[in-house]
Amino acid sequence: MLIKTQGIVFNYIKYGETSIICRIYTREKGLKSFLINSARTAKGKGKIALYQPLNLLDLVIYDRNDDKLTRINEARLDYHYQSLPFDPVKRGVGLFLSEILFKIIKQDEEPEQVHDFIKSSLCILDQTEIDINNFHLKFLIKLSPFLGLNMESSDVLAEEMETFYDLKLNKPVLDAFEQLKDSDYGKECKINNSIRRELLHVLIDFYRYHLDIGELKSLPVLIELYL
Repeated sequence: MLIKTQGIVFNYIKYGETSIICRIYTREKGLKSFLINSARTAKGKGKIALYQPLNLLDLVIYDRNDDKLTRINEARLDYHYQSLPFDPVKRGVGLFLSEILFKIIKQDEEPEQVHDFIKSSLCILDQTEIDINNFHLKFLIKLSPFLGLNMESSDVLAEEMETFYDLKLNKPVLDAFEQLKDSDYGKECKINNSIRRELLHVLIDFYRYHLDIGELKSLPVLIELYL
């Protein structure tokens, strides 16, 4: 059966001589793996461009009620990025987001709400020029309730980090968390680089404890860019 849905590309891996397996978070069916034939050929350049990480797609897919590979009947871009692929800082943020999303988003999440939050966040990242340096921090904080994680206040964060890691958070880090937690993406937050870096590691450790995400290869790139 064919169904229409929207999707967010998380990543792809090479498969065989010319194909790829692409992991896409669909609005209707959650996280799915698709076999894309002939994507790595001269004639398939358009295909490989379509399935770049974080691309937002309109899809017609073959519906399966299992975790096995399936196929895409039709695909086109749902949103054309204007700055995200070209701005080095935004591209670094996007690299980080695509990696951590691939590690933390599982099949059992409520796909519609999570998909819509991620999609709207990526569109804002592409369109805004305000507070880009804090975007990834706000994203991690705002995403947490969709995943059933308790990051509702600085007191809760401090208590959990002390319990999990025997780490006592200092006041500037907790103040920065509170400022970001209550801030929309388009609102600028004044946080210095050292506090931003420390809070980033705290948030990643929080996710790592609950979701076992392991190491993040994109993190050094993000830190080198502007932290």
